[in-house]
Amino acid sequence: MAHGRFTVDRAIHTFVFNEMMHLLLKPVSAAWLLLMLATCLSWWLGQDHDLSAPQTSDYRLISSGLILIAFIKVRIVIFYFMEVRQSPLALKLVCDTWVLLVCGAILYLYWFSSF
Repeated sequence: MAHGRFTVDRAIHTFVFNEMMHLLLKPVSAAWLLLMLATCLSWWLGQDHDLSAPQTSDYRLISSGLILIAFIKVRIVIFYFMEVRQSPLALKLVCDTWVLLVCGAILYLYWFSSF
């Protein structure tokens, strides 16, 4: 240990703590946390929850919710991990329009198709 300097464990601890705080305060970290929460919600909604009884056999609302959550996650990935949120407004609008159109088309076909 050198005279007047930090001990090794304290200097490393401070460095690691500062770097972790720097990473946690970035918007990408909040987006990642939101993606994890949406994944947990999707998993929970996908469980049976004793809904297999004949009176509650309509899974369309739950399936539609899962589709909506999936497209919310798509939008988060596009904007935060593909760096679209820092791009020109035209690209943002194109991406949002694409997400809305594809999600709407899938939900429309799911609800109104005759199988």
